[in-house]
Amino acid sequence: MKLRSREVNVFGLALMDVLSCALGAFLFLSLTLMDTLQRVISGLDNETQRQTSGSADDLRDEVERLRREKQALEDELDQEEARSNRLEQQRDQERELRLDTYQIAAAMDFDFTGADPDLWMKLPSGRWAGPKFEYRAGVQRVFATSDARKPDDFEVVQYKRPDEGRYIICYRIQSRATNAATLTIRGFMSVNLPSYRQYWRLGTQNVIDTGRTHVWMVFDVKDGNFEHVLLDATEKEKLEDELNSEGNGPPVILEDPNAKEPEPSPTPTPSPSPSPSPSPRMSPEVSPAEKSSPEKDVTKRGFWGGLFD
Repeated sequence: MKLRSREVNVFGLALMDVLSCALGAFLFLSLTLMDTLQRVISGLDNETQRQTSGSADDLRDEVERLRREKQALEDELDQEEARSNRLEQQRDQERELRLDTYQIAAAMDFDFTGADPDLWMKLPSGRWAGPKFEYRAGVQRVFATSDARKPDDFEVVQYKRPDEGRYIICYRIQSRATNAATLTIRGFMSVNLPSYRQYWRLGTQNVIDTGRTHVWMVFDVKDGNFEHVLLDATEKEKLEDELNSEGNGPPVILEDPNAKEPEPSPTPTPSPSPSPSPSPRMSPEVSPAEKSSPEKDVTKRGFWGGLFD
């Protein structure tokens, strides 16, 4: 019996046959492509690692750059701060120097006749600025004393950095020569304030009485400016009466603590030509050349120009 080949009818295959063929094909492809997939996955991992490593290096470089920039900014900030401090110190020094230039200076000169007038300035605090603070009670040391200068025929009161408030310029004759009926005094004042600068002539006075405080000028300092207070005769007399009342005027003269008490003489010898006894604040002994010289013109000594220039 002769065999005949059988034709395959794919339409007659069972479902299990189809699934078995598909599974076999999948396994074959998986085995074939496994190595390729591993190489692809390994390449991707290497690329990822390379990119990650490169990014980390870039990040480290960026962080280092930012750190250097931050340090440079901090150094620049320190330099600017030091410069600002130097400028502030310079401004403070200039401000202090400028404040030292603000002052009120009053001066008085008089005929050199053995007299002892005093120039006083009443401050807004109620204290008095005047000559010879070491011999005074309650005097503020804010001025350059003039009693130590020779010849002693002028008085100076200088008050730096004046406070705001009212000031009173006064004078008082402590003593005068017995042979002088009157004492001629002349007053000057220089004011240098932030908003005001002026030179004043207080005028000339012929003084007769001794020991009484006289008002020369009253003014106010406010907001760096100068305001002259004009007093009529009644107001001036009232103010002088107040200043001459006990405890309101300039301090009284104190004796020189270093002066020695004179030794009493049992048999006083009359002097053929008696001379007036000097006061504790009279000028130093005058040389014979000065005694024989005529009266001096203090305006030619150049003192006022040097004081108020």
